[in-house]
Amino acid sequence: MSTFLARQPIHDQHLSLFGYELLSRPIETNPQPTFDGEAATDAVMKKAFDEIGLDTLVGPNRAFINLTEKWVLSDHCHTLPKDRIVLEVLEHVPPSENVISALKRFHDKGYVIALDDFVFHEDKVPLLKLADIIKIDVLDKHPDYIKQQMDLVAPFKTKLLAERVESYDLYDSAKRWGFDLFQGYFFFQPGKVESTSLPNNQMTTLTLLSKLQDPNIDIDDIDQIIKQDMSLSFKLLDYVNSAHFSLPQKVDSIPLAARLVGLNQIKNWTIMLSMVGVPNKPFELIVTSIVRATMTEQLAVAMGVADHEPYFTIGLFSVLDALFDMPLANIIQHVPLSEESQNALVFHEGMMGAALKCVLSYERGHWEGMNTLYLDPADIQQAYFDALRLTANLWSLFR
Repeated sequence: MSTFLARQPIHDQHLSLFGYELLSRPIETNPQPTFDGEAATDAVMKKAFDEIGLDTLVGPNRAFINLTEKWVLSDHCHTLPKDRIVLEVLEHVPPSENVISALKRFHDKGYVIALDDFVFHEDKVPLLKLADIIKIDVLDKHPDYIKQQMDLVAPFKTKLLAERVESYDLYDSAKRWGFDLFQGYFFFQPGKVESTSLPNNQMTTLTLLSKLQDPNIDIDDIDQIIKQDMSLSFKLLDYVNSAHFSLPQKVDSIPLAARLVGLNQIKNWTIMLSMVGVPNKPFELIVTSIVRATMTEQLAVAMGVADHEPYFTIGLFSVLDALFDMPLANIIQHVPLSEESQNALVFHEGMMGAALKCVLSYERGHWEGMNTLYLDPADIQQAYFDALRLTANLWSLFR
């Protein structure tokens, strides 16, 4: 059976990316699909190592891969690159003698082992002795319960990962409790302070985004904007001159770059780089904006939409609330978007809004209720993989 595959980021205490967990579910028409752990792991292994490749799926980062009992005991796992993956043992895997023996072989070879959705029990002590990372679900759990679980596993000196961290408040609490790693979508939410005005440095970035969205902007305008920031100009020209493009001549000006790679490309890269400049936000937020933008645009192409540039823009701007800690409805007052784009971005209305909503559902693994836009599910997944490939190609732009 065909499957959907996505990734969920895992951050450390400094909001630096630690890795991604690879998530998979079968593509089913059944309105109440059943989860098959074996099939999910089979699909991840096939796509990660035979079809798509780890470099596309997770870039230079580690991939957390869920293992059922069958996969723990499989000889195939010993062929996986130990410097690229984390073996995540699912909570239903029994701590049998065979399982412990298999995990010990992984441990002795230097593989990183994580225990998923862990709840302490005495019979799991042999697992704890081999684990490097313990994952504890913190959503809707009482702090006393979480503290009890942490105290019980503390003697084993593992890293503690808080999973299902869905808000900055919960992230702050988990940091305070002593967790080392954090998995969840908290960083897609605005921070605790939602203001109606922006600090000067953020207002400068938003003003730049606004100028770049002017429908009458031309290359000379963009050239003047970029020249005001020498770092921005250098990064753009360095990227255009990289081996990725293999241009026949050295590019030494933004107008020439625009003629060779396209005005929209230069404009979009400038937007991305300006977003990177917003302080105290995880870089993964920018990565996500690029994945969303490209996937939304690819869906527009698959639907036969002639003008798909606005689809890219609303995907890119869908993280602005989290980036600026302000509701999207307030932010777009400063950006000259069409009414159609505004309604798509804020209310998910119209074809553009439906495409963006599809992307957001796919990203979070909410595949059961996803609006497929009357597309073949395989086309939706291909749009996601194309977006990941583009993002991987853009790493050097942001280095």
